[in-house]
Amino acid sequence: MVGTMRLPRVLLAVLAVTPLLMGCEAGSSHAGRAEATKAAARVAWTAPPTVSSASEDALAAATAGEPIAVASPVRAAGFVVAEPLPTSEPPFVPTVPPTPTTDPFLALGPPLQLEIPAIGVSSSVELVGLTNDGAMDVPKAWMNVGWYRDGYRPGEPGNAVLAGHLDTSSGGPAVFWSLDRLQPGDEVIVSYGNGDRYVFVVEGQELYRHDAQGPIIDRIFGESLTPDLNLVTCDGAWDHGRATYSHRLVVFATLAPDRTARANGGSGGTLE
Repeated sequence: MVGTMRLPRVLLAVLAVTPLLMGCEAGSSHAGRAEATKAAARVAWTAPPTVSSASEDALAAATAGEPIAVASPVRAAGFVVAEPLPTSEPPFVPTVPPTPTTDPFLALGPPLQLEIPAIGVSSSVELVGLTNDGAMDVPKAWMNVGWYRDGYRPGEPGNAVLAGHLDTSSGGPAVFWSLDRLQPGDEVIVSYGNGDRYVFVVEGQELYRHDAQGPIIDRIFGESLTPDLNLVTCDGAWDHGRATYSHRLVVFATLAPDRTARANGGSGGTLE
């Protein structure tokens, strides 16, 4: 690589004199300044530097804009050609991937058992999704309840939903026959396979039409900052044409952390 070019000494001498000439009195003529410049140039040329034949050839080539072929590193006619410093690759540092965070409620699996002591319910939990028309499906067994598997798990922040039949196909009582008798403060207990028991306390109940839309659906199935559990069953008059009841009853409950027991000995609304 070619370094910064060094100007010949003669030209440097001329440039050194020029600032002094520019400082002359304002009344001096341009011809006088030119003569002084020529005189300074003649003085500078009286002792030209000794330049070798090789250096002269290199200088001539540089003046003509031609490349100089010289050994490296070398100094020739004011040019410095140096070899680049060897480069070294940075040391390999392996990237450690972050440790994935496990969802503690996902690790629990689905809920297995529902108990409501105030109305004598002790029921197994089935997993249900949506019907073809987008409604929450129902459990296959009359005395079981269905957990909406695409929603929240009972015990985690959000609205978990369990649904059960009001009556059987023959008109006899099913699992949630007495759901409307629940009062604020009654306990609802959900158990998991590892022995965790989440206790919820009833806060109230509400009726809505079977085809309701909008805010009530968000309230039942949507997000929540607290761990909530909503129990759903049929109510109202039987609609023979649609083969369903006219209304749905929803019992709203929220987690009682001080009553919740977990298999690891902890308590509260979140896993340790």
